Amino acid sequence: MGSDQPPLLRAEGITKTFGAVRALNGVSISVTKGRILGLIGPNGSGKTTLFHCISGFLPMTSGQVIWQGQRVTGRRPEVLARLGLVRTFQHVMMFPELTVLEGVERAQQCGSRRLRNIPEDTSLPTDPGEIIELAGLGARRDQTMGVAPYGIQRLANVAMALATAPDLLMLDEPVAGLHPEESVLLDALLRRIRDLGGTTLIIDHNMPFLMPLCDRISVLDAGENLFEGSPAEVRASEAVAEVYLGSGDIENVSLRR
Repeated sequence: MGSDQPPLLRAEGITKTFGAVRALNGVSISVTKGRILGLIGPNGSGKTTLFHCISGFLPMTSGQVIWQGQRVTGRRPEVLARLGLVRTFQHVMMFPELTVLEGVERAQQCGSRRLRNIPEDTSLPTDPGEIIELAGLGARRDQTMGVAPYGIQRLANVAMALATAPDLLMLDEPVAGLHPEESVLLDALLRRIRDLGGTTLIIDHNMPFLMPLCDRISVLDAGENLFEGSPAEVRASEAVAEVYLGSGDIENVSLRR
């Protein structure tokens, strides 16, 4: 990837207030195509609020969202999803009565992929069976999602989001509740998505998971940008250590407080 490539997504000066409470105060991030950007910060730092604002689920007080060079501030979530900006939520959202395969097929139908052009520079699969295999869920394809283990439900949620053929996949705490073997499956899936030309923005508190995975990490504190850099730069940052850790190894500390 050339450093002069324009960002796939730019969120600029995002501010969000709830009455007298300012949840976001001029936050800016950019996501480069074909990369994985991690978004971290303690509870209450504004990560999920930023996701809501970018993806159209929450109106921002000020700021703008630029998607593939086009201003899309204020667009509704379903419009943004048809443009290729797709997100998951902290809580599992699925069709509990369907099998894993049927859920991915239904998500693909809901994604209305015919309404937009799928980029030619990505090799991400569009066949539901291939998506399930990519997610490591081949052995679970005929399992009913409502009775599947929680970790499998979360992985199926990611597979369903992938079935909409996103240009950007935004994941809100996808590692939460996963067993170690399921985390390994998710790690492999996200790396494969990147290898195939896909792009991911991911919120999570699990530093041992994020640090080896992400190309860059953006750090929020109290609704503001604190730091952004490579995982090595974040690990070495005195500002991050002072605010979140006090002292110690960032890769072995949860950033909850």
